[in-house]
Amino acid sequence: MFKLSKEQKSKLINDVLGVRFKRKSESPKDGFTCWSLVKYVYRNYYNIEIPDYYSSICDNPLDDNYVCDKFECYKRETVWKEIQLPQEPCVVLMKNCSEFVNHAGIYIGDNSFLHCVYNHGVILSKINDRLWGKKICGYYVYNLK
Repeated sequence: MFKLSKEQKSKLINDVLGVRFKRKSESPKDGFTCWSLVKYVYRNYYNIEIPDYYSSICDNPLDDNYVCDKFECYKRETVWKEIQLPQEPCVVLMKNCSEFVNHAGIYIGDNSFLHCVYNHGVILSKINDRLWGKKICGYYVYNLK
């Protein structure tokens, strides 16, 4: 699996931390959703293209629940592999105020993950965080083919 150097990790955090939440946006300049942040980090820091679930969803491309539903479908098709412990870079799936998976972040090592939250923007949280840690329901790595 790929790992960022301390310098690369610092650049990543400086690049995205505090960027606002904005639907249909995929850059530090415009904003992120939880999934577009994951895509951005995979593409720009790990040089990995992952599926764009928003473009493949016709019914409601603004709803993160649809993105996570689509992720579940791809997971079953072995595009994603569940792992027991987080490793860099893996997707961190969460249940945020829901009984269903509806939020995603990206693990960057050192027990930390980045995610973009409505009304807060991009934040850095710890796996064992009192608020976010208990919402985590799985870790997934992308199967490079």
